[in-house]
Amino acid sequence: MQLARVFQDGMVLQQKKPIRFWGIADRKENIRITWNNTALWDGVVEAGKVEIIVPALDACENGTFEFSCGIRLEHIDIGEVWIAGGQSNMEFPLGCERNYISGMDSGHLVQDEHLRFYDVGEFAFKGEREEGLKPAAVHWDRWMNFDSNHAEYFSAVGAYYGQMLRKSLGVPVGIIGCNWGGTTASAWMDKSILQSDKELSVYITDYECKIAGMDLEKYEKHDLKMRTKMSSSKAMGAGNIMFLKESTKKPSFFLRKIAVLSERFMPMGPHSERRPGGLYETMVSEIAGYSCKGVIWYQGEADEHHADLYGKLFEKLIHNWRVQWQDEIPFVFVQLAPFEEWMACSGKNYPEIRKQQQIVEDTVSGTYMVSIMDAGSRYDIHPKNKKIVGERMAFMALKEIYKKINAEAHAPRIKYQERKGNEILLNFEYTGKGLVGRGDISSVISVVQEKEELDFSAYIKGDSIIINCPQLKEKDAWVSFGHKDYLEMPLFNSDGIAARPRGPEKL
Repeated sequence: MQLARVFQDGMVLQQKKPIRFWGIADRKENIRITWNNTALWDGVVEAGKVEIIVPALDACENGTFEFSCGIRLEHIDIGEVWIAGGQSNMEFPLGCERNYISGMDSGHLVQDEHLRFYDVGEFAFKGEREEGLKPAAVHWDRWMNFDSNHAEYFSAVGAYYGQMLRKSLGVPVGIIGCNWGGTTASAWMDKSILQSDKELSVYITDYECKIAGMDLEKYEKHDLKMRTKMSSSKAMGAGNIMFLKESTKKPSFFLRKIAVLSERFMPMGPHSERRPGGLYETMVSEIAGYSCKGVIWYQGEADEHHADLYGKLFEKLIHNWRVQWQDEIPFVFVQLAPFEEWMACSGKNYPEIRKQQQIVEDTVSGTYMVSIMDAGSRYDIHPKNKKIVGERMAFMALKEIYKKINAEAHAPRIKYQERKGNEILLNFEYTGKGLVGRGDISSVISVVQEKEELDFSAYIKGDSIIINCPQLKEKDAWVSFGHKDYLEMPLFNSDGIAARPRGPEKL
């Protein structure tokens, strides 16, 4: 019998939940499984695909599984396991993060053999791994400890998230990275779900239009040529050039043009990681069913072209994953950071995506949205401070899922608004002990009447913002809060969590 590649020495398995092993057996066989010399499972496996579920275990460090067929797995930790899913801001390596200093001497991070990571190999189509042309990164498909030899490869968000859980829970923590930059949520879910939904089928239509009339033979030759060229270069690592330096200036026409032309070298097609359902087939399938506590998710930038559909798309993805895991696993996810322009990317549709993300939190059980509206970068789609992201996600998990803290992890949001003469009151919930301003709060507020923006002044009073608007008439008006592609959020709750935006609402 051969187990799936994720089951290795040094792995972390979820405590207090049944543990699922799977793999392939070449013959029918009686199998006995022991954990630290104590029998856990005894039964018969048939030839072909195998799935074995063993009873839940308590937290433990450096244990050993033995299978009577000759498999021995050592240095196994039992603790908390989280899947780190999404695109480049989740993939973003710690080695490029603003707070990271090589050698682990920054004071922010501590070497820890019981904080462990596993990154699912980034292969775009079935057979690419076996083909052997794509240079595999040194950190793919292997469990690694969080130490100075390996830390730079880990998801920066995952590293800060995992370390905060370790400090608070005192049990081993495993993070499984399943992410790839530039990918839409449609790539991470079963293609049949998109096909069966009238609105979401646009993702299939878009793909079919891209490849319509494609000379598949020519595509295959070009793709093979590019992958062969890549295979002769140095293996991929954490030092991806797009992560290294923060962009502080508006991108030039030249850089935008290069970004647009880059698709010529990695075109959409049957071998693209961006195709609908593609990474669900090649990456999610590698770990689907691996017992875990939940998912941390940072994604949405690549879905700005269908921003109004993102809420439904993400909801369907969550349901799809829960079915595959056979568990109502919680999702802790990031509301997109403020951003204006980078290379060929624009943040003009981000306000709508943020609105859609809010709908998901409000309507899908077991979902928790984290605000980082104070941690964006105007001309960089990859903000370099991932410490704030990982720690806020952990703060949320510790409050809502582990019930370990009483502080307010949710971002302040407008509960209701009311008008009294020339004054508008915006009342917020999730404020903790009250709202806190760290700058000009009027900079993120807009009052519009008769298609004209009105002048006003604003101040904080307890859980509310009071807006004084002398020009306000006894007619319909609309108030928006933080509803911009880029801004620096100046409003927080008493526990330091930045307020979340809200689109125009009629007074």
